[in-house]
Amino acid sequence: MTLGKDGALVSNGKETIKFNTLAEEVMDTTGAGDAFWSGFYTAIVKGYTIKDALRIGFAVSAFKLRFIGAVVDLPTIEEIKEIYSL
Repeated sequence: MTLGKDGALVSNGKETIKFNTLAEEVMDTTGAGDAFWSGFYTAIVKGYTIKDALRIGFAVSAFKLRFIGAVVDLPTIEEIKEIYSL
């Protein structure tokens, strides 16, 4: 469950983990959730673990939050990982 500025909670029914956002600069929140899910699902499709996919999702969202507007040209996963030291 995403929690906006408070990160997300993830549970498999036995264990619940809280993830914090990576965002440090927020210009506009429009599209941040979509950016998160696009990063998360892309990472899942590419074979990343759930935890790594969440980190990538948060990194993509943090990247988007630095810009105004719903649509931002997003970097590749490899570039996101480098930008956010993942």
